[in-house]
Amino acid sequence: MYIGARRWPSFLPKGKLELLDLATGTADQLIFLFFQTFKTNISHAVGLDLAEEMIQIGIDKLKKTKPYRNKVILQKGQCFGHPLFF
Repeated sequence: MYIGARRWPSFLPKGKLELLDLATGTADQLIFLFFQTFKTNISHAVGLDLAEEMIQIGIDKLKKTKPYRNKVILQKGQCFGHPLFF
């Protein structure tokens, strides 16, 4: 079932959130979530992707204009063997 991009932030639980975005690409979804909920409940987020070039594009996007750039960590990696999963 497809949930429109403008609606799905409303499905997030209340309270402070810590997000993990696997296959984050250029971090568009994380940026969108912070944009939609910036004054509310996301304390920080981590985005993982296998493609270093995609991660760099996301980092560049965050550096340019985003006031929440210090709340987002983007790094090359995969979930298998990542410390967050053990």
